[in-house]
Amino acid sequence: MLGVGFNTWLALASYMLAMFITPGPNNMIMMSSAANVGFVRSLPAILGVALGIPFLLLVVGLGLAQAFTKFPLFYTMLKWAGVIYLLVFAYQLATSEPRRSLNPAIEGKGGAAKQKTTLAKKSLLSRPSLSPLNHLPRHGLFYTARQYFHHHLHHVFNPVGFFSVAAFQWMNPKTLIMVVNCFSTYLPANYGLRILGGALGISFILSLFTCSLWALLGLGLAEFLQQGNRQRHFNITMAIVLLLSMVPALLK
Repeated sequence: MLGVGFNTWLALASYMLAMFITPGPNNMIMMSSAANVGFVRSLPAILGVALGIPFLLLVVGLGLAQAFTKFPLFYTMLKWAGVIYLLVFAYQLATSEPRRSLNPAIEGKGGAAKQKTTLAKKSLLSRPSLSPLNHLPRHGLFYTARQYFHHHLHHVFNPVGFFSVAAFQWMNPKTLIMVVNCFSTYLPANYGLRILGGALGISFILSLFTCSLWALLGLGLAEFLQQGNRQRHFNITMAIVLLLSMVPALLK
């Protein structure tokens, strides 16, 4: 079967499934995205993982694995670049403003009163007597800092883009470990293009399935999170979990 036995493919698929379905950066991003913006708007991120991992497997299979062996510093740099990416994403997630609804039609009908309330609350912060930021000069460095913090304290979580998530696979510590282990442990040393193509197909199907599963889990929580400050607390919790999910991979 494509140059190797059935047991080899079963072992490879089982390993990939275990790596893909267990909590990790990719799954936490999918879950957070679907809970905030819905499943459909999270599809670019899901496809970014499902196509980004096979592409990484392809490049590593065509020779990058030798580069990792000869230049371990390059591998380490990629992992820490992934840490920086996740730190920025976790910060944006934790500080984002909750959305009123994932359905624009519902938001348009029932969100008017909530919007007025939200604007009223923000108008209180804009009064010079209540907001210390307004006492800063309206020019120079202080004004720039005021505008920066005002923007980042009132931004809304935006969907993660396809290319952003696909590029992140090159820096995701868990994905890098999985890819390297596939070639060092599960695939034969004399693998050809047919075997490599089979591995790419398995990784695409399993990553698409597991990311969709985690996104659907996040979507199931969306309605529950619309009440009170639940979504804000959820985003902060997911940001912390996202950072903790990196620890096992970084310790290897």
